[in-house]
Order: sequence, then structure tokens, then C-alpha cells
Amino acid sequence: MFAAPPFMNLTVLRSPDIDRASRFYSELGLLFTKHRHGSGAGALHVMR
Repeated sequence: MFAAPPFMNLTVLRSPDIDRASRFYSELGLLFTKHRHGSGAGALHVMR
């Protein structure tokens, strides 16, 4: 019997430079979409 591969549901990363963080994690293979909640700071969501 084989176990299912790990699955990450939600991870919160805070960064003073969201574009720099996006470039760094993209180099690790994560793909992001940007969006904003109301008038707050921008956010990145990982695409599956």
C-alpha cells in the first residue's frame, strides 16, 4: 500500500517585498497569482 503524496492546503508568507518573495518561491517551482482583498495589501495565491 502506498501513502498519498504530501498536500499543502494553506501557507501564509509575509514579506515587505512581495515581488521579491514571489520570484524566490517561483524559483522553487511554485506558481502564483496576485490579487488584493479590498484596499489592503496585495496577496499571492499558489496555483495548483
